[in-house]
Amino acid sequence: MAFSSFLRFFFDVLRFNTRRIYGKKRNVLLSSIAAVFGSSVQPWGDASGLHAALQFPGRKFEDTFMHECRNAGIRISPVMRYCSIKDSHTDKLLVGYGHLSYEQIQENVSVLHHFLAKTL
Repeated sequence: MAFSSFLRFFFDVLRFNTRRIYGKKRNVLLSSIAAVFGSSVQPWGDASGLHAALQFPGRKFEDTFMHECRNAGIRISPVMRYCSIKDSHTDKLLVGYGHLSYEQIQENVSVLHHFLAKTL
């Protein structure tokens, strides 16, 4: 009984700390996006999970752009890759941030902005 109580307490603390850390990372991502892109980018599904979808109205993400981002160390995916309806959500990128440090999140948002500015 004591061991099971200990495990229950341990995993509750671990879950709380993990949610707190990922919540901070989500806030860093969203504030970095707002600082770099302003209101031109809309986050989708940013309130949960370790990924956020970012909408860039008027953009369509091609394979060349995705390849350049990957070569720069930015791992993103177009949302349309996961859609059952062809050519839907072509202006959205799926961004993972759970494995990155706060500094890496900020740096990658800046690099993403650089690539987007270069492809206009």
